[in-house]
Amino acid sequence: MQSETWSGYTSLRKGVEGVRAQWIEPDVAGKPNANVYIWIGVGGWETKYHELVQIGTLAYTDEKGKTTHKVWYETLPELSQLTSMTVAPGDRIAAVMELEPGSHEHWVLSLRDVTRGTEYTKRITYSSSQVYADFIVEDPSLNSTELDVPLYPLQRFSPVRFTNAQVHYSDGWYSIGALKMLQISMEQHDEVLASPSPISLPDAFSVRHA
Repeated sequence: MQSETWSGYTSLRKGVEGVRAQWIEPDVAGKPNANVYIWIGVGGWETKYHELVQIGTLAYTDEKGKTTHKVWYETLPELSQLTSMTVAPGDRIAAVMELEPGSHEHWVLSLRDVTRGTEYTKRITYSSSQVYADFIVEDPSLNSTELDVPLYPLQRFSPVRFTNAQVHYSDGWYSIGALKMLQISMEQHDEVLASPSPISLPDAFSVRHA
């Protein structure tokens, strides 16, 4: 499957109650205003399921050429929310988001920088169809959640390797290698910008810049 903005994997099984994964924050290089987002989430596909809750890291280069890596979260249709927590290239990141027991709308989003020993946690209320569990590298839209607006320039990034990529259903956690997953390549103007490797069983894959 192709997307202008996403590269990675999403599950096709309904009833998602949580998602978790780890990755190493990549080295990046790009011109001013270049961005790359790395995240886990639930939702984001098909019109009737066009909602999305997500948490992850991002790297952006400002107009002066300074690059910053930060933690963020988002609940569509709201714009992404930057947190005060920063990370650095080479840091091991562990992210998890999960519904509270017995709830269909109370989520706990958490991201831990294992290398630095820092953590961000946010409890939110967000109604979800609980369809599609996502593990994604993204080129975001420019100051908007609309799909027809311009995209930020995509950072060049070192390969992002997702590990311990798992999805929580009512009967427990499943490694992505045990699930039917949809592989997504990022394509813009007939050019592949990023693509995922096959899944290394049980629960790992890499997204590489073309």
